[in-house]
Amino acid sequence: MARASLTKRTMRSPTKVRTEVNSHKSTLDGLEAGTSLKRYLFTGKNGAGACTLTGAAVGDKVCGMVINETDLTDKSASFETTITVADQIQQSEAADLSAKKLTVMLIRPVS
Repeated sequence: MARASLTKRTMRSPTKVRTEVNSHKSTLDGLEAGTSLKRYLFTGKNGAGACTLTGAAVGDKVCGMVINETDLTDKSASFETTITVADQIQQSEAADLSAKKLTVMLIRPVS
């Protein structure tokens, strides 16, 4: 989804504002009745593999970014985008994230 950057100059442009509003509306429209959005806190691991994410279900989608709360960095590229194993998120990066606290938002699709 393309995002428009709204600055003081571009906020006077109805087209830019409409583009930004429509992008958010599309995202909200995608959250159908019964869809849940949950935030989880978990610890990474040393090397690639499974991290415990109690409450995650197979098919849940990562919404937004995986944030390294310890260093305030985006670690989205280090994890899967759709949960493949219940109560786990798979770390694909071989780095040592075992001392890092991470947060992720998951969307559970309507079943």
